[in-house]
Amino acid sequence: MHCPKAFEESTPETLLALIRQYPLATVISHADTGLEVNLLPMLVQQRDGQSYLLGRMAKNNALLQALAHSKEVVWVFQG
Repeated sequence: MHCPKAFEESTPETLLALIRQYPLATVISHADTGLEVNLLPMLVQQRDGQSYLLGRMAKNNALLQALAHSKEVVWVFQG
């Protein structure tokens, strides 16, 4: 995705603050049937100096299978 330098942000603290303020992620993955796009609320958890994204979904959600088999997944947080 093209992002002009004026709008580029790579500071972990700033990105994590954005996720905390706008926690609804658009999750894009590839399933056997094609692209799978879902909305998933996420939480940021700090543990042992690392940041983790936590989310919850139903077992029968197609996203769960797509995440298990996708080599690439895109998580989009918009503020």
